[in-house]
Amino acid sequence: MPKLKHETDQQYIYRTSYRDVWGTVSGSTTATGILGVTHSMGVIPSFGTMTYHGDNPYVVTITSLTSNYVDFKFWKTIPSGSVLVSTAVTASYHLKV
Repeated sequence: MPKLKHETDQQYIYRTSYRDVWGTVSGSTTATGILGVTHSMGVIPSFGTMTYHGDNPYVVTITSLTSNYVDFKFWKTIPSGSVLVSTAVTASYHLKV
């Protein structure tokens, strides 16, 4: 990726560098099964994943990605695949550019 005319060397390195962010979050899902995570990447991640910590067979998907926020949606796999409503969860996430 070429350097832009108006870009400093530092800006170019920041824009083209591989970056990733990870962490653990605890919170309660919303009425629609969403658990939001604020990140400091400053760009929209091209990859994101979340792993639930617990004994229940939940599946997690991404519903929204922005340059400073990601929404993860929790689903019950047993019995019906419905969303996990207003439930306390702990999970790890990993985001990459």
